[in-house]
Formats: sequence, C-alpha cells, structure tokens
Amino acid sequence: MTPDISFEYFAPKTVEGAFSLAKTQAWLDAYAPVFSSVTCGTGGGSVDQTQNTITAMAKDANAPILPHVIWGNASKSEV
Repeated sequence: MTPDISFEYFAPKTVEGAFSLAKTQAWLDAYAPVFSSVTCGTGGGSVDQTQNTITAMAKDANAPILPHVIWGNASKSEV
C-alpha cells in the first residue's frame, strides 16, 4: 500500500521564484499528493502573495491546494 503524501510550498516573492515554483509543482505532482499547501505570510510574505500563489497553482494542480495559516501575531480578523 502506498502512503498518502502532501507537499508544502512557500509563496514566491519574485517572478523567477514563481516560474521555479511552477516547475517544482509539475515535478512533484507526479507523486500524486493528496493535497498541497502554501504557508501563509512566511518570511515577510503577504497574505495576498499566498492567495495569488494558491490561485495560480490550483489551475494546474492534480490535487487541492490549501492555505497553511500560521497564527503567530495575526489578529482574528486577519485570519
């Protein structure tokens, strides 16, 4: 029996990073993940970057792309 797997990504901050992420996603999708997630607001990234990344990834994904929310210093309204 094959184990279920998932992948976690971080939203890119540059156009080059977005191209690299798309290549990585295409390569890893061959492993048939159950889902993938994009960590929200890491490394100084914004929620908008995360949302844009999820939207772009979902177009080509073979499985759901979900936000991975980090509570940290976020207010209830931000979450």
